[in-house]
Amino acid sequence: MSSLPSGAAPAALTADDVERLVGKLAGGRMVEQVLYFEDRDVVAVQSAHFAVLIDRGFIDELRGLSPKKMKDLKVSAAGTTIELEGSDIHIEAAGLLVDYLNHLRAARAGGPMLELLEGRIAAG
Repeated sequence: MSSLPSGAAPAALTADDVERLVGKLAGGRMVEQVLYFEDRDVVAVQSAHFAVLIDRGFIDELRGLSPKKMKDLKVSAAGTTIELEGSDIHIEAAGLLVDYLNHLRAARAGGPMLELLEGRIAAG
């Protein structure tokens, strides 16, 4: 990742930034698929052109749920919400991606994926 000038703070991605970018990439759907991988305790969130693996503990709504329950994760028909059937859990996909990408930026992680997204934001 590029280094910032001394004293400069990284700009945070907003929900609008991520929604605009992912919407362009995915033909309007924020998320195509969501999967839970029990062996790594991560949630995979897939758009048309990229996917991220998010530690389940990062997602407040999913902490403490049994791995069996996690198998019921799905994406809403519109592709904007991650839902857990029977648990009244609805997670806005853009908000989750914004929170996670900003977390990666703050931790100086994410490498090429963040550089790609930041380049697309700059290109507008």
